[in-house]
Amino acid sequence: GGTYDKNHASSCSVIIESVSPLKYRMFYSGHNGHWRVLSAESTDGLTWTKLGVVIDLGPSGSYDQDHALNPDVYEYEPGKYRMLYTGIYGKDRILSAVSEDLTNWTKEGLIVDTSPGGYDYRHSDMASFCIIDGERRIYYGGYGEDSKWRILYVPYDKGIWRDPVTLAINVPLRFNHNYDSEIIRLPDGRFRMLYTSNSGYYRVRSAVSSDGFNWVKEEGIRLDIGVSPDLDYKGIYHLDIIPIEGAPAGSFRMYYSGYNGHYRILSAVTSDWGLTWSKESGVRIDLGGGGGSNYDS
Repeated sequence: GGTYDKNHASSCSVIIESVSPLKYRMFYSGHNGHWRVLSAESTDGLTWTKLGVVIDLGPSGSYDQDHALNPDVYEYEPGKYRMLYTGIYGKDRILSAVSEDLTNWTKEGLIVDTSPGGYDYRHSDMASFCIIDGERRIYYGGYGEDSKWRILYVPYDKGIWRDPVTLAINVPLRFNHNYDSEIIRLPDGRFRMLYTSNSGYYRVRSAVSSDGFNWVKEEGIRLDIGVSPDLDYKGIYHLDIIPIEGAPAGSFRMYYSGYNGHYRILSAVTSDWGLTWSKESGVRIDLGGGGGSNYDS
């Protein structure tokens, strides 16, 4: 027995469910031997009440028979939501599910597969949906034959996600991996991508672009790891960024997975469009604890 997130709580996606009254819904990955997608709700974005499992493991032979994790949720039509998530059965692949109440989800199946000989030959993981100048895109992490992660994207065209993947952020010589990403639209029309990169430990770095295709890496670290025994002293992963309601323009909250041997969901805030970040005290989603169907048998 125990809870579905007794080992790890990580990789969340947060949406504003309603503005008046203000209500947030979080979808996150919980681990108790297998990964599942769980949910929680909040009225301030800081204190969360767990609600339980929303995406469980699939049947034998399905793409998510072993694990379902790394959700990214967006409203694709008024009152209709789509979740991109990673299913694992041998390889990581990006799957999807839809819902009209954020509680009951219907699985749709495969969205982004692995590509023979491509940058995502081994795994396709950590999907992040965005719209850039009217074009719907999925940015995601691809793991290639050279055992390195790169950030790729695939555009939506004529009702389908096109198969060919295009490199968004390559592996620079001084880093081993670039992984998950989130994008902020800047006041001058450019875009800032926040992404995790491994230089011994995963930290948050950034790049800017005027078109979402060609990215120039910015110098420095946007969010660094802590020091022992901080909950993120072994790495920062799995970003999700939302505007802070009622705050001045340029104010955002980043939810991230801090790692110290276990993943927990932590947060940081910015008021300058993602250039500098300050960590917030406390834990947004800790290990274990009850709520809804959060207990296993």
